[in-house]
Amino acid sequence: MSLQWPAPDYATMGLDVAAACSLPEFFAISPATTAEYAFRQDFMQLRANFTPTALDTAHPSTGMTPDFSDYFLVKEEDRKDMGNGLVKWTRTYAKLPASYDEFESFAYHFIGYGGVVMTGSAFYVAVTGRQRFTRIVASRVANEFYQTSDPRADIPSILGQRYVTGGDEFPGIDVDFLMDAGTVAGVTYIATVPSATEYKALVTAETEIVAEDSRIERMFGSGNLWVRKTRYVVAF
Repeated sequence: MSLQWPAPDYATMGLDVAAACSLPEFFAISPATTAEYAFRQDFMQLRANFTPTALDTAHPSTGMTPDFSDYFLVKEEDRKDMGNGLVKWTRTYAKLPASYDEFESFAYHFIGYGGVVMTGSAFYVAVTGRQRFTRIVASRVANEFYQTSDPRADIPSILGQRYVTGGDEFPGIDVDFLMDAGTVAGVTYIATVPSATEYKALVTAETEIVAEDSRIERMFGSGNLWVRKTRYVVAF
């Protein structure tokens, strides 16, 4: 006759609740720094007692040494059977990283300058500065981080630079040429927004303009940590 020892009472060992069974493994999430903004850690628990942990829950180390309670849950992976009714899984915790910039090439469609050319008593709208053109330039992509379950409400969109008509009659129509206000042969021209002079001042000052509407991305493929990416180019 064979004898079989009874299974240990894991509840009395504290595994009726999730318990960490590995040290935190930190990893870089920003190419601009090696600062410890996120880590993975294994947990173990009796399968019968497992309940999902809510996103944004603080790491269960408040008051301990070390204390990682300023990190919040962004991901909880699948459970693996460890035998004897136990399961093990990995949690990912993170905290808001500092903003950082990336630089990459980008094809931007730079605006043209327009004006009026007189020919005798007739006039017509013609290019006096330049045609609109596309050039590949170095762009700056600003990465800014947010913790929210409602990114539409809590992450402001930054809209790309527009070049539009001014005035009250037909405002806000996209244009290919910027104009200054003026009167030629009795015809009054309304300045675009921005005007040609205003845009040329941006060029002189090497001011950045927003190249395209900002985008948001969820970090780690789950959780409530988001990054807003906004691309800028220097006016040219």
